[in-house]
Amino acid sequence: KSFVLNFCTEDQKSFNLTTLECGAHEEGAESHYFEQLNFDTWFMEATEDSFKKLTFNKSNPALYSTPNKGIYKLQHNCAEKCIHGALSTKVGEQTFYQKPYYDGYNTLTREEKHDHESRVMSLPLNPNHQETQERMNQKDEEVLVKTYDYNYVISSIIKKKVNIFILDIEGHEVELLKSMKDSVEESNLPEIIAIE
Repeated sequence: KSFVLNFCTEDQKSFNLTTLECGAHEEGAESHYFEQLNFDTWFMEATEDSFKKLTFNKSNPALYSTPNKGIYKLQHNCAEKCIHGALSTKVGEQTFYQKPYYDGYNTLTREEKHDHESRVMSLPLNPNHQETQERMNQKDEEVLVKTYDYNYVISSIIKKKVNIFILDIEGHEVELLKSMKDSVEESNLPEIIAIE
């Protein structure tokens, strides 16, 4: 989790750091800490419904709780920094597999192991196990989504280097990181990469 990174002094609020969270889902929760420090924080989400909720959530103040800090308020004002699309190895469109039982497992990668793990992990999420089981027997919905490669995101959307890069892209991480190693100039690579 990004909260492991401990920027604890007040003077670090003056750092001019940029974060990008890919697979931000509805809240971009991995980046709340960086928002509190006034970092230039960006979010990327591919699915239509999650993206709409993300932009709504990033337009309105919200209360959050943590075990250590108790309740805190974030004055979100960064809906314009929400990118609708998926980070991939290429710019264009790709098939995206939407899970009927839990959209947190949506992915660009169709992999049997990931598919099985996502189904098993989703069982406890719904107290009505029978309903969840029925939804798990449904096939993934295949939709076309916009995709961007890392070079495009930093040169044409964010327009600067990303310092802290957070990835939660459900099994597509290794392929993406390999492509970044081969295609991104070393000076443009992020200093910190966090993978869920």
